[in-house]
Amino acid sequence: MAVIFIGSLECVYDYSLADKYFAGTDLATISFEGQEKYLIIPKYPDDINIYSVSHEEDGLKDKYYTTARGAFYIVGNVSEVYRNMKIATVHNGKYYEFSPCLSGNDGSVMAPDFVTVIG
Repeated sequence: MAVIFIGSLECVYDYSLADKYFAGTDLATISFEGQEKYLIIPKYPDDINIYSVSHEEDGLKDKYYTTARGAFYIVGNVSEVYRNMKIATVHNGKYYEFSPCLSGNDGSVMAPDFVTVIG
C-alpha cells in the first residue's frame, strides 16, 4: 500500500503527485470529520475496509464504514492527536491496518513498514 499526503486544508490541497499517477481518473473520496486528505494506493487488488474511529471513555471504538477497491482519497482527522479513520485489509491471510496521520514533530506522514509514503 502507498499513501500520498494531499494537504491539510481544502483551499491548499496539492494534487500534483496524485496527478502524476492518476491524471484524468475520477477517484472516490471517503470523508470523515477533518480536513487532512490522503490518496491511498493499494498494492494488491484486495478489498480495503474503511472504519470510522471514535474516542470514547472506555477507549477507541472502530465502526465499519465502507469497502473500497483500487485507489481512493480519504479525508479526516479533526486533531493532530486523535485519528478518526482506519484502513484495513487482508492479503494472503495476513491482516494489515493503517490510520493515516501526520507526525507532530516534523509534519511527515506517519506510516507502518508495509506502507510506502510517496512525496
